[in-house]
Amino acid sequence: MFALLGLATQMHAQDDMLSTPLTIEAVVNGNITIDNKANGDIFYRIDNGDENTVAGKSKQTINLSSGQKIQFWGNNPRYYIKDYTNLKIKSQCYVYGNIMSLLSKDNFATMKTLTAENDSAFARLFQGNEEMMFHPSKKFLLPATTLSKGCYLGLFDKCKKGIKELPELPATKLAYLCYSKMFKDCDALVEIPSLPDAEMADGCYEEMFYGCDALVKAGSLPKSKPARLCYLGMFSNCKNLTVAPALPAMALADSCYMSMFSGCTSLTKAPELPATELAKGCYAMMFINCKGLTEAPVLPATKLALLCYYKMFLNCTSLTKAPELPATVLEGGCYENMFDGCISLIQAPELSATELASGCYFWMFQNCTALKVAPALPATTLASHCYTQMFYGCTSLVEAPDLPAMTLFDRCYDGMFAGCSSLIKAPVLPALKLESGCYSGMFSGCSSLTKAPELPAPKLESECYRIMFYNCSLINELTCLATDISAESCTSQWLFGVAETGTFHKAETMNDWVLNSDSGIPTGWTSVNVDTGVNDVKVDKKQLDGWTYTLGGQRATDSYKGVVIKDGHKVVVP
Repeated sequence: MFALLGLATQMHAQDDMLSTPLTIEAVVNGNITIDNKANGDIFYRIDNGDENTVAGKSKQTINLSSGQKIQFWGNNPRYYIKDYTNLKIKSQCYVYGNIMSLLSKDNFATMKTLTAENDSAFARLFQGNEEMMFHPSKKFLLPATTLSKGCYLGLFDKCKKGIKELPELPATKLAYLCYSKMFKDCDALVEIPSLPDAEMADGCYEEMFYGCDALVKAGSLPKSKPARLCYLGMFSNCKNLTVAPALPAMALADSCYMSMFSGCTSLTKAPELPATELAKGCYAMMFINCKGLTEAPVLPATKLALLCYYKMFLNCTSLTKAPELPATVLEGGCYENMFDGCISLIQAPELSATELASGCYFWMFQNCTALKVAPALPATTLASHCYTQMFYGCTSLVEAPDLPAMTLFDRCYDGMFAGCSSLIKAPVLPALKLESGCYSGMFSGCSSLTKAPELPAPKLESECYRIMFYNCSLINELTCLATDISAESCTSQWLFGVAETGTFHKAETMNDWVLNSDSGIPTGWTSVNVDTGVNDVKVDKKQLDGWTYTLGGQRATDSYKGVVIKDGHKVVVP
């Protein structure tokens, strides 16, 4: 009996508030500026006094004493036209009543639907009111159950001090950007309740709680299938968030979780991510700069999507172990920058995929300075940019994985181990047919590398070896069997900064190398024909025409007999 009486009392109070127009009550003396950007008038009364008007496209400032109440009505379908209407309050105040009184002066108490006519209806209405609070006993109502595009966009944006809890959000049918930035930078919010299940829409929760610095815990989110960009940046830069909501969806939508927790520096545990049906960019930048995250969630999907894990854990500096990545068929950019900047990551996941895609591992472990062992890379057919800068800046990496691929693509190994200053062993590079930029900068800055891999390809392509061994200061021996180096910039500065002396093994029939050049055979190096072992003279090719040298490198006299070098070739003088 008492429970029924209590319920009846609550329902009566709710009905009273539905009939109460939007009300602002001053807690201390102050003023309110009504900046009406709508086409129609806004009406108001102070303490049930005479009705006053703020005409469309006009502004009015009203002084309020402590305890005074101002109530608002209107017949405008929306208050964001080319700019937004704003109620700017300069002192502490309460807000309560039914916001729909601004849409219909006479029928607001029964209005539950926002239509396309109401797009951006209340956008940024209270933006910047730092001292505004919800009343302790009189509710602020957002009664619409069907929302319109951007209807509450930025409604309480930068209400930094007073908004400590959420009003009820009863909507079951959401719309594009309907809650976007609604409570952005509301720094007094500590905990938010579970949000009701609802039909999702593109970007519906975009940056809803962005920058809520005091937010510690978030309740559950709708169980409905996510929509495109629906949670984009929802909790971005919530620096004290420690309890993330569950994300139970099994099938995702394009970019649905993009940047959802980016900058949540106190988050130590990620929510479970059970989805097996991924979508384009679904987890992109999800935990970027979550510097407290120590463990990544399980990622069970075996079928990937374009950019699905793009920058997912970028700069998660406390992450020590990566999740398993069981997919065997990859998609474009699927792992791009996934663990970039994870400076505590000591163990990489197994990468068993043999069917690669453009940019699939692009910058995947860039600047993972604690990573010592690279995973096996079994693919024999590559894709454009597939390994580009994959281990760039991994300064603890000692040994490169085997690279068995015989079929290369443009820039497939571009900068793969650049800056790996501890790398002492390079992989065999067996491919005989090269592609543009395929090995460009591959070992640039590998200052501990003592032996370069043999380069057996006979014909070079544009930029294929460009800066390949740039500043590899310990390398003093190289075998390159190329006989056609006519492609543009194919060896540009490829041996810049190597050892001052060394041996260059070349094909016996190859005479096009430029000597004393960082883009050919370096100064101080001796070239040796691979087939004969006969030393070539260490001078520029242009100076060789017509000259004859002994095998010891001395210029031969006209009377010299025996084996000599003339124009770079071995000749017998009888």
